[in-house]
Amino acid sequence: GGFGKKVPVYREDIVACYLALQLRKPIKWVATRSEDFLTTIQGRDQAMTSEMALRKDGKILGLKVKVVANLGAYLHSSTAGPPQRMLGMACGSYQIQDVRVEIVAVFTNTCPTGPYRGAGRPESVLNIERLLDKASAVLGMDRLEIRRKNFIRPDQFPHTTGTGVEYDSGDYEKPLREALKMSDYDNLLRQRDERRKRGELVGVGFSTFVEPSGGAGFESGTVRVERTGEVTVLTGSSSHGQGHETSWAQIAAELVKTSPDDVTILHGDTHVSQQGTGTFGSRSAVVGGGALAIAAQRVIEKAKRIAAHLVEAAPEDIVQADGGFAVKGVPEKKISWRQIAAAAYSGRLPKGMEIGLQEAVFFDPKREAWGFGTHVAFVSIDRDTGRLTIEKLVLVDDCGVVINPMIIE
Repeated sequence: GGFGKKVPVYREDIVACYLALQLRKPIKWVATRSEDFLTTIQGRDQAMTSEMALRKDGKILGLKVKVVANLGAYLHSSTAGPPQRMLGMACGSYQIQDVRVEIVAVFTNTCPTGPYRGAGRPESVLNIERLLDKASAVLGMDRLEIRRKNFIRPDQFPHTTGTGVEYDSGDYEKPLREALKMSDYDNLLRQRDERRKRGELVGVGFSTFVEPSGGAGFESGTVRVERTGEVTVLTGSSSHGQGHETSWAQIAAELVKTSPDDVTILHGDTHVSQQGTGTFGSRSAVVGGGALAIAAQRVIEKAKRIAAHLVEAAPEDIVQADGGFAVKGVPEKKISWRQIAAAAYSGRLPKGMEIGLQEAVFFDPKREAWGFGTHVAFVSIDRDTGRLTIEKLVLVDDCGVVINPMIIE
């Protein structure tokens, strides 16, 4: 992965680079395990005090949150990220326009903190979902009913929350219904009640959530059709176990209508690829894949004009076909990517068109893509040992367009 403690640049990294430049030799710096744990960022440490105002019918009127965020002993570039993200997501899946979030950052003689495992998402979800459970108990409402009453509706997107964050899309009721069905929720409640009568400590809980992806800067993508008709993709996102090579090849192959075997992915070498922001924080498919998709579409549009020129047809009459293009309504009048590339690199082009068949894109989305979902859990606690056992856990997550099901699974 490329998240957690790998996000910041530490002082030792800079010193090692400086020494390498000065000495003209490779420099290697290795921390001991203890040094690493003491000086690199650790996970969250926040204390939250929250209040929620509601009408008697369960409609949320306002939210007030005070956060004391322990930053540790040192301030790194990403240390303020989790509490800042928590602020933006304070409203969760719900319509809340009157919101006040106060964050007090404190330095302590502990390890520095930073983004780990959600980076502000778990804090915000815990806060809002716990408040709604409390509110439903005070009002005598069903926990499902109070959430459904306050969900942001599908027809309200894009939606700007009370903290100024824009959600692009969502249907929060759908994963809730699916999770309840998959978990056999009513049966879990019956089991809970029966076992409580026998003195067991058991409970059924559920939580809805939203989470962003595709943020933190730009990404680059270049698509080039070679003389052979094969496709080369250069990406600024560097894969280290995420499966980019497979997914990026699939995106390019699907768009240009060729085989993934005919697509070559180049990454991780800035002598070849353009600059990128990096692979972390659930951003690569949205931003890196987005850059690649835009570049591919531009190549396709140029190729259409070349194909039209070669077959003496109007560009609007050219349609994509497997392995190339064809004239609309005349499928036998087909021209391959190899033929188009040969024309592109030999100059047999429409007047004024630049030689070559390559497009480079820097994609910097103006807003993030927001996923959402629901978790349902059935848990028990041993009275003697305090041991907690998760007996059943169902997770339903909207992951958007599935590029490669095997990688997701």
